[in-house]
Formats: sequence, structure tokens, C-alpha cells
Amino acid sequence: MGVLSRELKRNSTPSGKYIWCKAHAKAMERRKRSVHNAALAPELVWKIKQLIIEQQWSSRQISGGKKEGKNTSGSAIRSYT
Repeated sequence: MGVLSRELKRNSTPSGKYIWCKAHAKAMERRKRSVHNAALAPELVWKIKQLIIEQQWSSRQISGGKKEGKNTSGSAIRSYT
């Protein structure tokens, strides 16, 4: 699906009209709900370092093994090592 068709599908009114100001407002709301690039909590950074140093875990093991709390990518974990 192309960028334009995705934009139209996501932000058109039920009647099929595209109103740019409403589309922009929806985009700003989605951005507020986004948690991408959020800083990791200090406790989480400490736990990551502990797992890497003491238990020789890889960043993939840490990011894949967490079940609760924030999801953390392997690249975010590697940035703290």
C-alpha cells in the first residue's frame, strides 16, 4: 500500500472526504500516544547492564525475554552498553 493511499484510508471521513485539518489533528493525537524514542527508566538501564555483565546475556535475549513493562529493542539496549 502506498503512502498516499494509506494516508487517505487512515484519515478520510466516513463519506470518503479528506479534510487536511482533521487529518493533522488525528496525526498529532497518534504522536502523543506514541512511546517511540522514550528514554529508558534508570532501573531498567541498571537491570540491562546487570544482565549483560553478570549473566552474559545478549541484547536479543534481553529484548525478547521481557514480558511486562516497556518493550525494549535490541538497538536501544546496545546503546547503553
